[in-house]
Amino acid sequence: MNRTESLAPPRYEPVDASPRYIILGGGVLALGVALSLLVAALLYREGDQGRRVFSTEQSFRHGPAEKTGIARDWAEQDRLVQEHLHGYGWVDRPAGIVHIPVDRALDLIASEAATKPEERHP
Repeated sequence: MNRTESLAPPRYEPVDASPRYIILGGGVLALGVALSLLVAALLYREGDQGRRVFSTEQSFRHGPAEKTGIARDWAEQDRLVQEHLHGYGWVDRPAGIVHIPVDRALDLIASEAATKPEERHP
C-alpha cells in the first residue's frame, strides 16, 4: 500500500482562495484606479482651460530667471536689515535714542574699554 494514499485530504476552506474573489477584487481595484485617473485628467484639463489658479509669480514656468514673491521679499528685507546695521537713525526721537552702525559701536566700546582702568573684583 502506498503511504500517500492512506493520508487524509488536506483540511482547508476552498472559499478562502477562490479565484473568483481574487479576480473580482482586482477588477474593482483596476476600476478605482481608472476612475481616479479620469477624474484627475478632467480636473487638470478644466484648470488648464479655465481660470488660472496660480499667477505667473507663483508658477515656475519661466524657469530660474523668474523671481518669486518670496525672493523679492527676502531681498527687500535683507536691504532693510543692512541699512539698519550700517546706517544712522532714530530709535526714539523724544527720548533721544539713536542707532549707529555696528562697526562704529564696536569701535566706541573698544575705545571706552581701553581708557577705563581695569576693575578688580575682590
